[in-house]
Amino acid sequence: MRWTVIASVVIVVFDGVAALAAKALSFEYGGFPGILVSTAIYAMPAVMVALGGQGARSASLAGATVAFADATVGWAVSWLIGPGAPPADSRSPEALALTVLFVVTVGALVGLIAGLVTPLMARKRSAGS
Repeated sequence: MRWTVIASVVIVVFDGVAALAAKALSFEYGGFPGILVSTAIYAMPAVMVALGGQGARSASLAGATVAFADATVGWAVSWLIGPGAPPADSRSPEALALTVLFVVTVGALVGLIAGLVTPLMARKRSAGS
């Protein structure tokens, strides 16, 4: 739980910093490097949950929770700053809900993968020590 809260705060701060940087430096917000960083932030609490022995289901939930923070609070922060705002024709409640659902699904999958891979890597590492 603690790692999920920390990662949720980190993702919102990252969204704000990325939006400010995109606005100041005139680069595309939400591009490739940002997606990689966001994915790593989704994975971090999932890895910690898996290392704590709580299993892939809990790791997936951790990833989904961080992604939900990203797709709601983080998106709102970047939208208020400017570059995170979707095009006017994509602002219907349905489109916004589908975007949130997609991001949460990605977070859940990232968490699931981290939850499955982390114990395997930990076992391999301890066997090689």
